Formats: sequence, C-alpha cells, structure tokens
Amino acid sequence: MTFEKLRKRWEFERVYNEGRKFVNEVFVIYIAPNDLGINRLGIAVSKKLGKAVKRNRVRRLIRESFRLLEDKLRKGFDIVVVGRTPAIGMKCQQTRAAMSELFRKAGILIDEGGRG
Repeated sequence: MTFEKLRKRWEFERVYNEGRKFVNEVFVIYIAPNDLGINRLGIAVSKKLGKAVKRNRVRRLIRESFRLLEDKLRKGFDIVVVGRTPAIGMKCQQTRAAMSELFRKAGILIDEGGRG
C-alpha cells in the first residue's frame, strides 16, 4: 500500500510546532493530528549522518519500516521521522522495532488485541 508524503516546508514546520515529540536512540518522531483521515509521512535526515549513500539508506529503511507498520497505526496523523546516527548500520527489522516502540509511546500503534 502506498502512503502520502509530507513535501512542503510548511507541512514539516506545522508538525514540528504543533506535534508531540517522541525520542529513542535511533529516531525522533513528531506526530500531529490532521483532518484528512490518512497518515502522511515526512522524513528528515541530516547531512551529519554522512554522505548521500548513507542518508538515502536511512530514508529507505524509514520508508520500508513505516510501510510495514502502517496497517497497525491509527489514522489521521502527520508523522515526521528524523533519523539519527545509530540508524546507519541497522537492519530493516531493527528499524521497524525502534519505530514501533515510538509509535507505541505515542499511542497510535494498535495492539494485537485491537486496542489503540
């Protein structure tokens, strides 16, 4: 399933300013409600992480992890994921676990029992 992306600077700024922030060693996630009834993903990876090859790998890992978790998330949120240095050497399964931990903290991950 494809998902919508945050593209405009003002969309990112709205999430940064109005959203809630959740942090672990791998990612920082900002989450703000939207009125669209769908989740939209924005990815921010700093040049501090390294050259383009490393940054693009982190982006791909974030995108794939979000794709795999999307069906388990409550709808109606704009989400910005900021990659941090430990994400560079991680496998997809590890990034998915780190993201699901943050989504659980945020309260938008739907448990297996159907609770949200």
